[in-house]
Order: sequence, then structure tokens, then C-alpha cells
Amino acid sequence: MALRHRLWWLIPWLAGLLLACVTQPSPAPGCVKRLLPVFGGCFGKTVILDLTYQGPACVQIEVNNCQGGEFHLTNTCADAVTLEALSIPPGARAILDLRPTESDYTLIQRESLPTYAPEQELHLTFAGEVAGEAFTLSFTKLPAYIFPMFPA
Repeated sequence: MALRHRLWWLIPWLAGLLLACVTQPSPAPGCVKRLLPVFGGCFGKTVILDLTYQGPACVQIEVNNCQGGEFHLTNTCADAVTLEALSIPPGARAILDLRPTESDYTLIQRESLPTYAPEQELHLTFAGEVAGEAFTLSFTKLPAYIFPMFPA
């Protein structure tokens, strides 16, 4: 009888554990929704969708929607990759994000988590070049929601 009284706290703790582990379909690849993000998960405030790259195969682009809607550009070309005002040297990997300007958006290279979250859906296209060959990078960036009822 005394043991039962000492373990009363176990029931709410187990219920909290179960609620924290509920996952739902994601708004984008790489992003996991959780009711309570107690045991990890994705905490990004933005999502990148519909990434389209048309250019040389030596430029690889990956989307990471788990940590804030960013994309990674890896340059395996023999020459530097120029994308807008950025230059990525051969063999380098860059984490790219957006920065708003007065009239448009520009790409920036960053080291930490994204700082810019758009308030509405953005459809963007950027031009680049490597070894004299032009390429385009298009994507949609929008705010993500950790839980549908509560905006991130």
C-alpha cells in the first residue's frame, strides 16, 4: 500500500512522456512536428520547398528544414562558384540563407542558425556561374509551424 502512494507521480510523468513523443506528418522533408519538443526534434522557423537547381553536377545543393530552412551548397568543381555576390571556393561547403534588402532579397553565407523568417511565402530565383557556365537556383521559402494551432 505504501509503495502505491510513493509512485503516484509516475502516472503524470508517463503521460507527459507519451505526449512529447507524438509525431505528425511534416510540412517539409527533414522537419518533425512534436506536441512538446522535450526529447529533440526540429526547431526551424522557416521551410524551403520546391528547390530547383539547373546547372553543373559539380555543384550539389541540399535542403535542411530541420534547423531553420537553410540550404547547403557544396562546390566539388575545379573553379569557384559565384552565386549572386557570394563566391564559394573549390572543395568548400557553404550554408546559405536570405537577408531582406530594401526592394528584394539577397543570399548570405552564415555560420549559425537562420535569423530571417519571412511572414509570407516567397518564390525566389538566383543566378550563379561556375567555370563560365551559368546556372539558376529557385525555391520557395515560407514560415514553418511546429504545431498547427500555434505558429512558430
